Amino acid sequence: TPVTRKELWAWYLYGIATEPFNTSIIGLYMSTALSLMAAMEGYELDHETPCDYNATNYKCDYRWAGHWIDTASFPLYITTIASLIQAIMYISMGTLADHSKNRKRMMFLFAIFGGASCICLLGVRRSSLINTAAALYTLGSIGYGCSLVFYYAYIPLLSRAHPRTVFRRLANLRGETDDIPSEFVTNKMSALGNLWMNLAAVVVLGIGVGVLSAMSNDQLYAMMVGSAIVGVWWLVFSVYPYFHLRDRPGPPLPEGTNKLVLPIKSFKQTCMDVWHLPETLKFLVGWFLLADSMNTVNTVTSLFAQTVLNMDESLLAVAILIAPITSMMGAFGFCLVQERFNLRTRTLILVVCVLCILMGVYVMVGFGTTAWGLRHSAELFPLVAYFGIVNGATIALTRAQFVELCPPGMEAEMFSLFRVTDKGSAFIGPLVAAGINSATHNLRFAYVWCFALFIAATVFFYWCDPKKGRDQAQ
Repeated sequence: TPVTRKELWAWYLYGIATEPFNTSIIGLYMSTALSLMAAMEGYELDHETPCDYNATNYKCDYRWAGHWIDTASFPLYITTIASLIQAIMYISMGTLADHSKNRKRMMFLFAIFGGASCICLLGVRRSSLINTAAALYTLGSIGYGCSLVFYYAYIPLLSRAHPRTVFRRLANLRGETDDIPSEFVTNKMSALGNLWMNLAAVVVLGIGVGVLSAMSNDQLYAMMVGSAIVGVWWLVFSVYPYFHLRDRPGPPLPEGTNKLVLPIKSFKQTCMDVWHLPETLKFLVGWFLLADSMNTVNTVTSLFAQTVLNMDESLLAVAILIAPITSMMGAFGFCLVQERFNLRTRTLILVVCVLCILMGVYVMVGFGTTAWGLRHSAELFPLVAYFGIVNGATIALTRAQFVELCPPGMEAEMFSLFRVTDKGSAFIGPLVAAGINSATHNLRFAYVWCFALFIAATVFFYWCDPKKGRDQAQ
């Protein structure tokens, strides 16, 4: 069925509903709040003196799960747990979505689950409830991540049914269809989705800045209130998509198939299928490495600003507010450059990787000098702006490129693997960063890990040939 304007807007609106969770809760509120709560419940490195979390560049430990860890490592470990659970759940989500009429229903069930978890954070009013806050954050992350499996699975379905794609397909019935126009349709749709998602992130972060300023004497609870606002936003903006986004169901489950066993078998089969699609495999490895480094930079930078640069939460929120604004510029700017100069998506992905490497070099300069290299809070603002441009372009370009590498009829299943790859990296990156930080009590070393991954990702994207990958997928 051809895509209507109403359905396309419904898809955009669900992105608007979910993105504030990523930018506000993952990027600011909970990473900062969990670190602060760990410090409030923690001790100095002698493990006897209560932590002075108001000191500049404080270094404290918190006892968790029978071990002493750096207070800034606690939110990284929680992110690791949430990401690992998501990766396991993704294995079943994509398969069930591909073989049932529940693609849309499952997306909105996870939306309700995630939004409600955010709202429940209103009950966390003191640092002793740190484990409750961590559990609710984990549940919200699971709802967010699983709903996005279904959301992203709509991209190839909507782009193939887009009027411009259908028109070009009909116009080229007698010859081989040029793959560049359809690639541009997908990229533009992906970039527009990213644009609206980042506009929503700016609005909700702006509200958050107001909340943090108004509740300046209780910054911890202010972050819980901000998280609840994100939950309400998520639920409210999910209403229109629920009524106007079509189900677009896949084929029914094979007769006699066990719903619990099929996802595992299907995931195994998907991995085997990808193994026989070498270009898609190269892309997924490159995406794994790039997503790992980007997710880790996103989380670590907030903690670095709070614990090393000693920025207060209101100023940090203003800095983070820059990222979604420049992310829109990155997503749309790279899309316009692609159309203007007729560039392949692969070329632009390689450009993005080089820009990431330069970012890692800049932060590592701080090891050898106190003059610059993210040594002062003023440097954070241009660095966040730079990261936003690169991150926006990365999201739009990689998911648009992956659409071209998906075999027809396996969209949700392949995007489930795409998200497993993403969340597998989100599981590994923060875990390694937390271990490095607990061992060295210096978060700057986490950027060295990211720098190495940026280089490795560039190599794999360079090896990947998308044109050959599209032929293999067909």
